[in-house]
Amino acid sequence: MRKKRISVLISILLLFLFSGVAHSETKTEDFLEMSLYELMNVKVTTASRLSQKISDAPAAMSVVTAEDIRQSGAVTLSEALSMVPGVHLGRTSSAFHAAGGIRGFHKLPANKIVLLIDSTPWAYEIYDILVLDQIPVSLDEIEKIEILRGPGSSLYGANAMFGVINVITKKPEDTQGTLFSATLGDPETISSTLMHGGAVDDRLFYRITLGWDQADNDDYIAWADEPDKKYWKINSSVDWRINDTSGLSFFAGYVNPEHQDVILESTGPIDWSGADTFKSLLSWQSENPNITVKAHVKETDWNDGESLGEKVLNFQMGTRGLEVQHKWQPFAGDTLVWGANVNQKYAEGPSIGGKETHTLPGVFLDNTYVLSNQVTLNAGLRCDRHPNTDYTFSHRLSLMIAPWERHNFRLTWGTSYRNPDFVENYYSRISPYQEGRFLHVFGQKDNDPEKAETWELAYYGQITETLVFSANLFYSCLDDFIYFVQEGDPYFDAHLNGTVIPYPFTNIGDAEQYGGELEINWQITAWLNGIINYTYSDQKAKDPRTRSLVVMTPRNMVNGQLRAQFQNGISANFSAHFKDVTEWRTYAWFAPDGDTLAGGRADSHVYANLRLGYRFDCFETPAEVGLAAFNVFNTSFDEYPLSTSDLERRVTATFLIQF
Repeated sequence: MRKKRISVLISILLLFLFSGVAHSETKTEDFLEMSLYELMNVKVTTASRLSQKISDAPAAMSVVTAEDIRQSGAVTLSEALSMVPGVHLGRTSSAFHAAGGIRGFHKLPANKIVLLIDSTPWAYEIYDILVLDQIPVSLDEIEKIEILRGPGSSLYGANAMFGVINVITKKPEDTQGTLFSATLGDPETISSTLMHGGAVDDRLFYRITLGWDQADNDDYIAWADEPDKKYWKINSSVDWRINDTSGLSFFAGYVNPEHQDVILESTGPIDWSGADTFKSLLSWQSENPNITVKAHVKETDWNDGESLGEKVLNFQMGTRGLEVQHKWQPFAGDTLVWGANVNQKYAEGPSIGGKETHTLPGVFLDNTYVLSNQVTLNAGLRCDRHPNTDYTFSHRLSLMIAPWERHNFRLTWGTSYRNPDFVENYYSRISPYQEGRFLHVFGQKDNDPEKAETWELAYYGQITETLVFSANLFYSCLDDFIYFVQEGDPYFDAHLNGTVIPYPFTNIGDAEQYGGELEINWQITAWLNGIINYTYSDQKAKDPRTRSLVVMTPRNMVNGQLRAQFQNGISANFSAHFKDVTEWRTYAWFAPDGDTLAGGRADSHVYANLRLGYRFDCFETPAEVGLAAFNVFNTSFDEYPLSTSDLERRVTATFLIQF
């Protein structure tokens, strides 16, 4: 890992040698100044790997802009997603990962969503989970976040069962000059960013960013040290326009978690400190022919691995990937995006018996055919291969009809899947359960992938000049749900002098889900905007083992927001959130320094956030101050219950300056 650190630092130092560009302000698109009609035409790329209006996308899409992140007062990526309908990423700590998912079938941690950073995967391979709040880019670098709700495996393969989160960063060309931001508050919350962008000439642009994040959640885990999260990160980006039709982009990022405690349902609390992560991405784009080639590497060093008094959950892991994509128009009105990728993932650790490697090739195509101004067809197909589950096929078909201007209807049918992760394939651990009794949790290589089939009926349109309304009805069937459950007869182990109860990871059954999402975006006045959305989701299962899992989703969720922006630079953002009762599976984690009871009933609750901001010129330089309160009324609630901790009010102050 030392070599990786040195390579990142060398690349950053080389970029500094090229600095010296005249200062200019960071360019950001001001979505507050857009009309609602213009918002309907915001471009997204995640739905079909094709730049298109959000109202024309063949999937349910939401966009969180840089302005949304800033105005919300969010200090983590998961907080920035709190207003998105259908998304439930309950806090299990101050940071790191979240319990839940998108549109149901939730889990701790969320494992049925794909997280992308600039369209390349970011996950911890051992569990194949998205790590929302320990990424190598700062919130200030994000241009927008595109959230696909629904099946995404036809484009992105395994784990994109019910959603894709694509974090899209700003281009170096649009972040010229220097930006500094600092956020401070209780409990022990510190977040700071130093970002500098420059140009060598009119074809070569770069950006360098250094960030620090720290957060706390009192008594998160009984044996956890303070604070819960403390890490720094550094990254560099370079864009080189080779000529008028092609270019190269390079990104290198490094994350150093000095301290991080996490809790996972299947393996318990883990000290994740020391898991330094390095990420690099090299991409080449050409306009004629329209081809993109991406090569990416991600390496995560050994974490501390302390868990329940033993150092057995330490892992080293990584991914190496190559992707080729070609976009072309075979005939008028038809656009085909097709390509192939191969990812090689590995994980190594004592609890999985050493090192395991999976080579995962896949091919995909997505075709959009515009029959007329009113009718569009979209079809996607993907084939993947896994060494344990063999070939997997996934598809998506969408019919989009616009019978009137600014009114769009869509019918979608898709399939998606999730491969068993390294833990579900290879894990083996015997832990004390009760006096004289032990649990043996272990993986199996013959588990089938989880599979889902989804139907969706949607509407997206502008009702009046000041009102946009969207509605989505969805139904999903999930097959071969994977979980660790008691299976087989207990047996006596003479070495342990106790009874061992087998708990394998196995396919335990099927389930179905139905629900809907409604959202209203209302431009109340020229300076005041309001958003309200409602999500209903219900899951059914016949097998009692599966039935106990599908209730880990709130049936009703409501988000509301009022945002005011005045010409004198003052802004205000108030949001309120309601989550229904959620019944998480209960576990007791015993450790020498104290026990932690995790899971159980998370009662229905309402909490509110407030942010006040003021933009001004500081010595002719753009600056802003902000004051934000998460859970402003200090409501007592848990999104994922822990016997040792509650979520409390957090007040932070922010200062940002660009020069």
